[in-house]
Amino acid sequence: MEKLYYLFSLLLMLALSVFTFAQPANNNCSGAIDLSSSLMQGVGNVVNAGTYDNTDATTGNDDPTDGFDCFNEPDGYGGMPSLDNTLWFKITGDGNDYYIHATSTDCAVTSGINGNDTQMAIYTGSCGALTPVACNEDFTDWTPGDYPAAILLSTVVGETYYILVDGFNLNGNLAEGEFCMFVTQQVFIACDNPSVSGGIASASTTAICAGESTNITIEDALAPNEGALTGYAWVISTEDLQENPDFVVNQNYLAGLEVTSEPVSPLNLTPSNYGIFNPGTTYYFTLVAFGNANWTNPSQQVFISQTNLDAACTTLSNSVQIDYCLVSTLEVDESVLGMTIFPNPVQDLMNLNIHAMGYSEATIMLTNIAGQMVKQQNINLISGANIFNLDMSNVPTGVYMVSIETESHQSVSRFIKQ
Repeated sequence: MEKLYYLFSLLLMLALSVFTFAQPANNNCSGAIDLSSSLMQGVGNVVNAGTYDNTDATTGNDDPTDGFDCFNEPDGYGGMPSLDNTLWFKITGDGNDYYIHATSTDCAVTSGINGNDTQMAIYTGSCGALTPVACNEDFTDWTPGDYPAAILLSTVVGETYYILVDGFNLNGNLAEGEFCMFVTQQVFIACDNPSVSGGIASASTTAICAGESTNITIEDALAPNEGALTGYAWVISTEDLQENPDFVVNQNYLAGLEVTSEPVSPLNLTPSNYGIFNPGTTYYFTLVAFGNANWTNPSQQVFISQTNLDAACTTLSNSVQIDYCLVSTLEVDESVLGMTIFPNPVQDLMNLNIHAMGYSEATIMLTNIAGQMVKQQNINLISGANIFNLDMSNVPTGVYMVSIETESHQSVSRFIKQ
């Protein structure tokens, strides 16, 4: 009986071994595949360093415990970052910059990784004692259904870089399949390169109303690629940022759009695209070209507002002024109802000189650039000049709109509170 049990156990082990899939050779850091032969292949030449499959890859105690915080998304998709089916690669630095891209696009694969959803982390040091260098979960030019990872790496001569590639974990559904490792040598553009520029921006029209649009284009923009994070992003403000002597410290803008590897041009602008637009307000659009930056929060890597910028490595285009016209059901006729503000800018007291054609009840409304009501006052107007004072001592500094409305007419002016 004991011999039969032994024989049965042996047969069971042999049967199980038939159905056990072999793990890839580079399943562990110690087995990292060397891609160094793909370096020094000429600036701009995209080199396919090979096709790989993480379907049977695993993770274990030899995988790192940090450096992959970006392996989740701000809106909670996939939950907390995790390592699940990791593959390892390595290169030895030669002092040049390389764009490393893990994707199933533009390469021959039988079964591409689902969603093309790779994620990547790069380390220095040695297996078991790794130091995080960079991390990416979706490269900057991702599109819906296509989410590959890519990192621009500035290498140091002789430094070994370990590259971990994993499949994104969407609530337990792991991205598995084949992908290619592309390596592209980049032109190194230092922060102090005289060609670095925010470019020249222009608009097809500088005044739009609700339902209208304009295109903002950019020419001759060149961002440095020095440092771990470089790129371009448009920002929207209520002041001309060219007049801002220290943009990095005083980032006085309403919204910063997505960071991209190339400047978005043309930028199609319609008021409905951006909830910040307030009728009767002037806005400015400026392209920021930057290098040597880093993400403030590893799990939020989309918008320029989520970056820490280097003042010595950031340039701005000119600011394009866009006037968003006031749309109202009330008639605008200065001869019937007009208003002037003095002084402007305002400090503690704002004076309103309101001209009315005849007696009427009216309302003075003060709103900020977000359209929020700051002050409101009901008044009675007489024919001719009407002088009113508004206490502004407790109003924060910024740009505001003041309007005077009667039953049939409206007058709006913009002012600055200092």
